[in-house]
Amino acid sequence: MKMVRRVDRWANSSYFAQWEHPSEADKNWPKEWFNLLEHLVSPGCNIVDIGAHGGDTTIPLAVASRGGEVVAIEMGPPIDMLKINARLNPQLKIHVHKVAVSDVEGSVRYMSGCGGCNGGIDTVLEGKGKAGERVPAVRLLPFLQDQHPELLSNLCMVKIDTEGHDAAILASLASDPWRPPVVWVEWFAGYKKGPWSSCSEGSQRLFTVAADLGYSLYRPSLPLTPIKGCQNRYYEKDLLLVHKNHHLDQT
Repeated sequence: MKMVRRVDRWANSSYFAQWEHPSEADKNWPKEWFNLLEHLVSPGCNIVDIGAHGGDTTIPLAVASRGGEVVAIEMGPPIDMLKINARLNPQLKIHVHKVAVSDVEGSVRYMSGCGGCNGGIDTVLEGKGKAGERVPAVRLLPFLQDQHPELLSNLCMVKIDTEGHDAAILASLASDPWRPPVVWVEWFAGYKKGPWSSCSEGSQRLFTVAADLGYSLYRPSLPLTPIKGCQNRYYEKDLLLVHKNHHLDQT
């Protein structure tokens, strides 16, 4: 079965293989996102990409790290494309892992509503879609301590896009003083429930967990603008979390 639709040349001498999947749209180099990344990460720092899909965020993150290393984590079928894209860019330091990051260890089942093009842990998606294989579930910090301890001292950013499981991953950090300086996290679209004035249970938990960990929440654009609240009227596809102990250069 053909897996690669074509290989595109992206910016900064990187390459990206487009996935030949009926439900998968082409990915383009994220110019605006990358420009912001250059303000978020320091040259040579390390990054974790949770929910890396086929690598459309992993490759820009690795380029933006300017010599740093990226731990790319994906639990579903896009892992095969992620491996291809990592091999297409041997100049980038990318470590690929097929696990699910959660707040507990054990195993979970993958759930997808589009034939594997996108998905997550089935309990989060409430059975909406077709269940797939079981994969190991890990907690972020113990996993990094076991697999990549040498990267932790210079880890500057974690990106989380896990279809509604993001708050659980953040909450797993509460028992340890370690905090990534910057977290780029999905504000799950499924949390937009009710009128504009509503703050759903899911949105409330995400905002509360982030604040309890010492993060301020911003819109993902420069200059940084604080998110006013978790109500639907303030919804952004992604949120930028900056820890109180981290100074971010916006110049």
